[in-house]
Amino acid sequence: MSGQYNGWSNYETWLAALWIDNEGYAGGSDEILDNARNVLQANEGDVDAAADEIADGIRNEIDEMWISQPAGLATDLLRSAVEAVNWHEIARKYVEEAREESKAEA
Repeated sequence: MSGQYNGWSNYETWLAALWIDNEGYAGGSDEILDNARNVLQANEGDVDAAADEIADGIRNEIDEMWISQPAGLATDLLRSAVEAVNWHEIARKYVEEAREESKAEA
């Protein structure tokens, strides 16, 4: 599936963000937001660099969940869906939220 979906770049990205926010995958939204605060500060406010780092962390957490599954149709379909997720877009949401919080506190 491709194209915009509920404000996200595609269905797969929307779905991943939904599961992360609602069910705590990849550490959950609170943990990711905490990481985003720290990474944004370490990157001296560079939103893209921070989002790249957060995206890598989220993707690694998700990969750990399924990477050891045996090869087959289901695994190939899952891999395809995971590859379609825009991890940077999800991470950027948290980094931007962290940036807005820091502006409000200043």
